[in-house]
Amino acid sequence: LRSDYVGPRNGSTLTPNIDDFFRDGLVFKNIYSPSGSTYRGNLSVFTATNPFFYNLDVKTFESLRSQPGFRYWKEIYTSQKTLAEYLKSAGYRTAMLNKGTRSGKATMLDRGYDSYKQFPMRILIEDQIKDLFTQIENIQEPYFIHFHAIPTRLHRAYYPQHRQRVKDRDIIYAPYNLGDDPYGYKVIRNHGATEYHQRRAEHTIYRQQLEYADEQLKRIFDFISNRLENTVVILTSTHGTQIGDKGIYASNGVSYESNIRVPLMIKIPGKKFNSTIDDRLSLLGLVPGILKLVGLPHDTMDGMNLLSVLDGKKDYTRPFIAGHNDKDSYLIQGDWKLFVRSDTHRTLFKLQDGMAS
Repeated sequence: LRSDYVGPRNGSTLTPNIDDFFRDGLVFKNIYSPSGSTYRGNLSVFTATNPFFYNLDVKTFESLRSQPGFRYWKEIYTSQKTLAEYLKSAGYRTAMLNKGTRSGKATMLDRGYDSYKQFPMRILIEDQIKDLFTQIENIQEPYFIHFHAIPTRLHRAYYPQHRQRVKDRDIIYAPYNLGDDPYGYKVIRNHGATEYHQRRAEHTIYRQQLEYADEQLKRIFDFISNRLENTVVILTSTHGTQIGDKGIYASNGVSYESNIRVPLMIKIPGKKFNSTIDDRLSLLGLVPGILKLVGLPHDTMDGMNLLSVLDGKKDYTRPFIAGHNDKDSYLIQGDWKLFVRSDTHRTLFKLQDGMAS
């Protein structure tokens, strides 16, 4: 998810159900992912660990994973406790419903869950949600449920056949079956179009998928409406997506704003907020904030508690925030950002509102 497309008070009108649900929630305007790639971003966020710690590039990690020598790296990568492990050790029942190979078991992020389910990429969010409802109905309190879906435009998009879709000469809908029955469309841009029209198609696909996701998320919000007196609800993304910006048509682990600035919205029982948090902050502070919110101690973490604002203070500020991908890194201090690509290309510029850089 991109922060310029999602959430209340950001000027977009594509997510009315998300906006309404989090209208009185804690909304962060300038949250930065520690990595623009799923592989490193999820590991960093859910262990609150600097992304430089996970220093294998994704291709090396995946090639080594099945080799005997991977034991050494596995010990390193599993040495950092996950949010689920903290909560489970404190008596929470834990569950994860995950779509995406690099956000769960494949990167050893299934640790700490009593129940873990991996969904194929072609399963639509509407059917993933059915399993979520079953999980919510049957899990014992206190509980932590991590629901990870990929309904929007990243490496590919999937869309239901029963829902009206955008018609565009540069968008291709390839139908596919689930079993023997028609199920959905694989949505892709026309690669033969000009670069301008490809980028326009990517953004059109993204808007379509986002509206579909927002519609489906309303089902979750309605389903948990009678649980909100004692349930914290968090919506975020561990990275965004380029969708043609700067000529990049997927995520590709780059440190441009559209790929590392993400939404973060938190609905907290008994709390109402009428303004956004404008500080430039790292998503590394999410897990420390959650643990502090529910009264749990934790080991030393790289992230600063994002929710310290609830105590009337801000102890999350640092002189700078940083992120790292396989081939590039970024450093932000105040309104200034340093972009480094493969140790050969360095750019320093001043950040503006929006997704320009």
